[in-house]
Amino acid sequence: MSIAIPIEQTSMAVGNNVWKLRVLLMTRGALFFSPIGVLFYMANGLSLAHVFYIQAAFTVASMILEIPSGYLSDRWGRRNTLIVGSAVGLLGMVVFALGTGFWEFFTANMLIAVFVSFHSGTIEAMTFDTLLEIGTSERYREIIGNQLFWSLITQSIVSILGGLLATVSLRTPFYMTILSFMLGLLIVFVLREPSRHKLQETRHFATIWHITKTSLMQNVPLRSMIALYAVLSTIVFSLMWFAQPYQTLVGLPVGLFGLAHAALTIGGAFTARMTHRAKHYVDDRWFLVFLSALVIGCYLALGFFTSLWAILFLIIGSSVFGAVNALIGDIVNKMTASDIRATVLSIQIFAFRAVYAIVAPVLGYVTGIFTLSQTLLYTGIVSCIIVLMIFAMMRRVWKQLPA
Repeated sequence: MSIAIPIEQTSMAVGNNVWKLRVLLMTRGALFFSPIGVLFYMANGLSLAHVFYIQAAFTVASMILEIPSGYLSDRWGRRNTLIVGSAVGLLGMVVFALGTGFWEFFTANMLIAVFVSFHSGTIEAMTFDTLLEIGTSERYREIIGNQLFWSLITQSIVSILGGLLATVSLRTPFYMTILSFMLGLLIVFVLREPSRHKLQETRHFATIWHITKTSLMQNVPLRSMIALYAVLSTIVFSLMWFAQPYQTLVGLPVGLFGLAHAALTIGGAFTARMTHRAKHYVDDRWFLVFLSALVIGCYLALGFFTSLWAILFLIIGSSVFGAVNALIGDIVNKMTASDIRATVLSIQIFAFRAVYAIVAPVLGYVTGIFTLSQTLLYTGIVSCIIVLMIFAMMRRVWKQLPA
């Protein structure tokens, strides 16, 4: 004999996903080892070259897994995908904490790549599906902004604590991160799968290719959003990597680097949280133009000015990342059906990683030829040209984009 569960009770249970997903993202951001990761590698006998080999392998693995993991989420379920990803991530952290050589750390990074890929796109899709079921999908930008806010705030606090824990032992931050990942695994077990239309296709590779081709070739409005996200995210993420060399150039004391890093992270947290309010004052499409101009303007300013006060441009430019994630994520969700949502969001993130993987070595090469100020200035100019080209191509579908 089955017992019927009231609709209101079911909706409430699904609605609880919102705060649970926020806590899940906070556990993901609680990487206590982040400020001493390279030191930990080198203390265990790895060279800097080994570190770059491992990071390159991690990037490639993440890219390869990104779209299939999104498809798995659409086909198998959000909760199931998050459970597997979290369990593999926890295993990866254990291998990290106990590792003593190159192959242990290589293996740990491959496991963490699975964790990152299985969470990427699925958390955002589950958030939107949850809000859709309880009738508050218009709050997605606000909710995802809050998620990013608390995740980035957690990163800022934990990076400081991780440095302090490292004075006990370089392994201590890894042990603390294991506890954080254990909490994350517990959280995903109590998530409730929202009602949605599940992808029923059985020709998996053909379906993945069809969704990818539709998103990047046939659906012009969606393609334009994915392209803009990939380029803007690459521009902002690259600026974050320029932060420490610029701070060294202008003579910021090393003791204040941690504070400067926290300022960059917190700036992104606040823009993510406040982005939903912008829709009351400006059209989303013009807000994207403003954000693009803002980060490019920061590049140009940093190229012209070499002074301590100009670090403000680093903070402003880096803060755009939070707004771009919340805004474009909301737009892409509105343009996507529930049965392929996680796959499309994974395609969006894959596009960013692919563009960044191409751009990063080029920037590294250019930095070896020109001064840092020249590199920042030229990067700003080239970025401006590329972004203008994307907006020019968006003109014919401008009215089809959610405003």
